[in-house]
Amino acid sequence: RIKADDIREWVLNKTSNFAKFLDSEKIKTLPIYDRPFYWQLVNLFEKLNEIFNLFYEGYKKHNQKWLTATSTSLQAKRWLSGAPIGQIIKQNIEYLSGLNNSYKINPENLEDVNRVINDTIRYNSNITTYLLPKYIKLLVDILDEILTDEQKEEYKLTMSLPTMLELGTQEPLIIQLISSGITRSVAIQIFDIYIKNTTKDFREKNDILKWVSNQTHIAGLKPIYNRYLKRIKVLK
Repeated sequence: RIKADDIREWVLNKTSNFAKFLDSEKIKTLPIYDRPFYWQLVNLFEKLNEIFNLFYEGYKKHNQKWLTATSTSLQAKRWLSGAPIGQIIKQNIEYLSGLNNSYKINPENLEDVNRVINDTIRYNSNITTYLLPKYIKLLVDILDEILTDEQKEEYKLTMSLPTMLELGTQEPLIIQLISSGITRSVAIQIFDIYIKNTTKDFREKNDILKWVSNQTHIAGLKPIYNRYLKRIKVLK
């Protein structure tokens, strides 16, 4: 099926609209491959669900109801942006507080808030960082067989998507930090400090892990995180 379709409908395409926010009417007029990132994710998850019925699996195995391409894409996009899980929880609380149906919650009610916290953490663990990468990896395995080396480079975002979802970032340097054993939240903060305190030329010629390992203390990082980095022997 993938071979028969336009390959651009099975990958993420970084076109001029990729990072834009466009209204739904405008979206309908665009080919799938020219839509913003979120809508390309929606298309990808819809296609994978048609083949693998992954949303049903999410319901049966993980008790996650009402899984759709749009809901999974929204949570995935937030996670891939590097948003802390606490921020995603806060956004979900705000969203559910504004509903006018049976899913509406009271943000002042501790039981309601705790339920959203637990549901968000469970969703992130079972769906965003497990179920979605599991099936995207199957797609990537197929793409690895049929794409040319040039296409693999062009669509490297798609080829790396399973790892990005598992780790919660699109930034290669953050992936490098996490892969070295540093937790996601600390890795994101280190990356932000690294970007602020180094030039593009420096970053092109140097390795972020070497930069970290040459520090005895990372200025701007919380003391508890500096102690953590000392404890895992990342700092000098």
